[in-house]
Amino acid sequence: MSDPPLNDFLEALAHALRKPLMPVRTAAEELRMTAADPNSQRMGEIIFRQVQHMERMVDALLDLSLLQRGRLQMTHSSVELLRVIELAVEECRPALESKSQRLILNMPEQALRIQGDELRLVQIVRNLLDNAVKFTPDGGSIHLSIAGVGSQAEIQVQDTGCGLTPTVLSRLFDAFVLASTAQAEAGIGVSLNITKHLVELHNGTISAASAGPGQGSQFCVSLPLANLERSW
Repeated sequence: MSDPPLNDFLEALAHALRKPLMPVRTAAEELRMTAADPNSQRMGEIIFRQVQHMERMVDALLDLSLLQRGRLQMTHSSVELLRVIELAVEECRPALESKSQRLILNMPEQALRIQGDELRLVQIVRNLLDNAVKFTPDGGSIHLSIAGVGSQAEIQVQDTGCGLTPTVLSRLFDAFVLASTAQAEAGIGVSLNITKHLVELHNGTISAASAGPGQGSQFCVSLPLANLERSW
């Protein structure tokens, strides 16, 4: 748990960064949509994507601050897991395509419903897919599978990326832990910590496994099915 002064700083920083990003996003979107020449359109697209990336990091800082304080607000309703997967995959598709990665889906035939916050459930899956994309080389494969196992819905994301050492695995879900140089270049090391908090707020568990460096990684999220959930 972070100290209160750090949480104050994270929340203030997130709010301060949001304001200047908004006009940059608007200008980039206008440039990519209305520029007369292809090169200017391409520049607008690059700026727009990078602003989106920065906005996600700012949102992550704010989420972390609210989670540490126990102030993150969530709505609870019956959510269809397949819709959650579809929304998360759609958000991650540009990143997948930019690295020519193949996403292999294994979905259940029956509906699986979870009692929770749809927006935050999408965030859980998106964070795991983002992580897999980040550490999987160009042209690699990512497997996303969903299954009902007893009273639980299990979400598994497996990649063919750089893999993890036992030391990294032991602290993987800590905040501000950068497992590699690649992660340091791509983010601030809080998405898996936030994901763990969000899973636990849905009465679920999350785990990670890897056979070692160069052998990929696998994340498994287990969430209680809505029809068997008793109370919040």
